Amino acid sequence: VKRTMKAYGKSKPDKDLSEMIEDARKKAVKRSALNFDQFETHLLSLNEHEETNAFTETARLLYSNEDFASRMLHLRDKEGFICDMDGVIYRGGVLIDGVKRFLSWIKHEKKKFTFLTNNSKHTPKQLQQRLERIGLHLEEEVFLTSAQSTAAFLLQQKPYNGTCFVIGGTGLHEAMDDVGFIETSEKPDYVIVGESDEYSHKEIIKATQLVHAGARLICTNSDVSDPVENGSIEPSGGAWVSVIEVATGKKAYFPGKPNPLMMRNALDRLNLHSSEAVMIGDRMETDVLSGIESNLSPVLVLSGVTKESDLEKFPYLPYLVLDNVGAIPPAEFEPDA
Repeated sequence: VKRTMKAYGKSKPDKDLSEMIEDARKKAVKRSALNFDQFETHLLSLNEHEETNAFTETARLLYSNEDFASRMLHLRDKEGFICDMDGVIYRGGVLIDGVKRFLSWIKHEKKKFTFLTNNSKHTPKQLQQRLERIGLHLEEEVFLTSAQSTAAFLLQQKPYNGTCFVIGGTGLHEAMDDVGFIETSEKPDYVIVGESDEYSHKEIIKATQLVHAGARLICTNSDVSDPVENGSIEPSGGAWVSVIEVATGKKAYFPGKPNPLMMRNALDRLNLHSSEAVMIGDRMETDVLSGIESNLSPVLVLSGVTKESDLEKFPYLPYLVLDNVGAIPPAEFEPDA
């Protein structure tokens, strides 16, 4: 019990003991901090058998949730935070509750962080401008996209004179240009599919023909859908590339999440080892899986695609489950105005 209490930290001195006992019965992600000193004083003053049983029951509740408390402490001790964007920082064009508090704590504690997204449509500059419009002001270098990870991977595969046919947004076209690949529709080395606002039937047909003729098929990520503003979804790159896979009988390679390649790129940017960082995301099949496979203690937030009821569908679990990133700073942390 003492170990658990210390893990929870101190609560306000005037917090009523009965209120703290009630807090101990609540769901872990909702529970307030508890004060060990008050519990210890209460324990030493117990005389009646009934009171002892009540305290023992409270101790049992605390013990059953000790793992949550110790994992929260472990999480807050991490030096680096790798955060997904869609469903973690914003959903559609709306900032998610708790994000500003989380970033204020990151800055206060001098933690390292990077925002990464499987959506290859936008450039880092466009992402920076998008977040500025909803009230977050960050450096362009903070962002890492699956388009950049794809480009880095293909540069390793073909360092010189690489050619590609690209279906995707500005972010993917720019990333491939940055590593020196030439776009062409005549016998390219690679066909690369990413997110786009304007997929065309003509492009899909051309890509299919090029892959059938021998071009290697690459898709920036395996996500088949993306969340949008009204709580609905829209098809993503992983859905569109499946059309080419079925038509040609050839499989695509996905450099984005959950491929550990993208996690290594993020760790390289932060100059950290996997044991020093954590992955935060809203998707079990990409964010949490990539965190597990990269030894990054993945944290699932319930502010995006995956809901708590979905957890039973998977053969693996996240390190922690939180409502949103605002639950990561300690309860006593007060962000600057």
